[in-house]
Amino acid sequence: MVVFEVQQYSDLTYRVYDYGRTNSSGKPRELHLEKALAVTNFNGGIVERVPRVALPTQRGTRALLAACPYFATERAEYAGLCDCSTNKARFELLVVLNGNGQIRWTAAKPTTLRASAGSFPPTSTFSSSSLARIFHHPHVRPDLAASKKRWQEAGVSPDALSRTVFG
Repeated sequence: MVVFEVQQYSDLTYRVYDYGRTNSSGKPRELHLEKALAVTNFNGGIVERVPRVALPTQRGTRALLAACPYFATERAEYAGLCDCSTNKARFELLVVLNGNGQIRWTAAKPTTLRASAGSFPPTSTFSSSSLARIFHHPHVRPDLAASKKRWQEAGVSPDALSRTVFG
């Protein structure tokens, strides 16, 4: 199982466990158990698995795992080189899930990544067996309506999108 913790920027943190970390004075950092419990919704019910939505791609496979007004996450499977041009106006994280990958961009030497390694490339050509891509911009919300329209025009059903795109 691979778990990504992708966060929206916030000045508020409720620390419920800290793995034995200490502050600059060497003392354990403060935990906020009562505050965390006060804002936790234990009555949310059963959360069903979010289905993947196949997205169009030139080679390999690409799927939308989930999207909301703050984040979008894709998984791609490629054999050989693949263009993964990034958008400089937003945060994009590429993480190798399986195999090895190489990220190349202009004016820089290629960077080799192994499984579980990530990179924030400005623009790249990527080669890997399996890749996760997370999109986020701290100040600009993704245009979900435009994305849904583009995906539907590419053949993705509205029903499939309704179970994977939230908000």
